[in-house]
Amino acid sequence: MKAAIILFLGLSAGVLFAQQTPAAQLAGLVQDMSLLTRQVGQLRAEVDALTRENEELRRQVSQAGSAQTQATALAALRRDMDEQNAQTKKQILTEVSKQIDSLATQMQAAFDKLSRASGTQPTTPTTVSFSDDYSKDGVVYTVKAGDTLDRIARQFNANARDIQNANKIANPARDLRAGQNIFIPKAKE
Repeated sequence: MKAAIILFLGLSAGVLFAQQTPAAQLAGLVQDMSLLTRQVGQLRAEVDALTRENEELRRQVSQAGSAQTQATALAALRRDMDEQNAQTKKQILTEVSKQIDSLATQMQAAFDKLSRASGTQPTTPTTVSFSDDYSKDGVVYTVKAGDTLDRIARQFNANARDIQNANKIANPARDLRAGQNIFIPKAKE
């Protein structure tokens, strides 16, 4: 593909070259020659740099000695790196531990301050248990905006606790939503 592009460009340049006057052709050739001279100079500089780099690498290899010496040096380097990694890891863990302890102390102080301000100790949430002791006869009701459990119970002459148990509503203020279908157990007689 690259060769085809170069051939195409060469043919195109040849057609254009043939259509130019001899003076224009000469000027173009001089310009091309100048460009080629610069490119050859750049290539020579790159070759010189690569030659110097190659000589430096050869010098380093000869100084390194045998493969066994290189393996020993590499093993020592690995040990040093492993030791440094272990020390760094230990330092990081120590610092993180200090920061966690500091945060825990600050949080405890904030909790203590809050509990003193409210005059109570923080309580853990209690689990709600539901009873199956409600009538299995009843109706399905779609909750409307503004409905409360007590209002629904009064509307259907039912027991609010039975509605809560039948629908497993732990927190009526949070768990009762408009559009929700709930079962209203028939009041016990």
